[in-house]
Amino acid sequence: METLKAIFERRSIRRFEQKPIAEEVLREVVKAGTYAATGGNRQKWRFVAVAEAGKVAATTETLGWLNSWEPPEGERPVAHAVVLAPADASVSIRSDCAAAMQNMALAAWDYGIGSCWFGSVKREKLAEVLGVPADWGIYAVLALGYPAEKAGVVESAETKVTRDGKGTVLVPKRPMTEILSFNGF
Repeated sequence: METLKAIFERRSIRRFEQKPIAEEVLREVVKAGTYAATGGNRQKWRFVAVAEAGKVAATTETLGWLNSWEPPEGERPVAHAVVLAPADASVSIRSDCAAAMQNMALAAWDYGIGSCWFGSVKREKLAEVLGVPADWGIYAVLALGYPAEKAGVVESAETKVTRDGKGTVLVPKRPMTEILSFNGF
C-alpha cells in the first residue's frame, strides 16, 4: 500500500470481526513499531502482543472507551499491541513510543486490520494482567481486529466523531485553511 494512501484512509476502528489475526501478521505489526525513529536511537521501549482470548478480554476491560463507543460483545478487539516505556520515561521517550504506535496502526491497516489507539488505560490493572514489572510503565494500547465498521473523513470545523447510522464512522478533519500557515503564524 502506498504510504499517503494508508495515512489518508486509516481511521480508528472500534468494532471488529471476530476473526483471529495470524501470529506472524501480529509479529509484523509490532515489528513495524520497532522500526519507528527514536531520539538517539535509544529504543527505550518494550512491546507485548496479546492474542490469547482470555488475555485479550482482560486487556479490553482496562481500556477507556469513549461514552457509547465501546463495542458490544461479538465486536470487540481480537488482539492488542501494548507499548511499554521505562517507568521514569522522559517526554522524548514517550514521543518515541507514539511514533511506534503510529507505525503499528499503519502496518495493521496495510494487512486490512483496523486499530484504535488507547491512551486512557487502567494501567495498574493491565500491568497486573500482563505481568509488567514495576520498572516499566504502560504507554498505550493498540486494539486490533479486522474491521466490522467503515470509517470516513469529512471536512469540518467540528471535531466530534459521529456515526451515520449505516455502519460508517465519520471523522471530521479541520480544513487546512484553518490550521496551516506558511513561513510564520
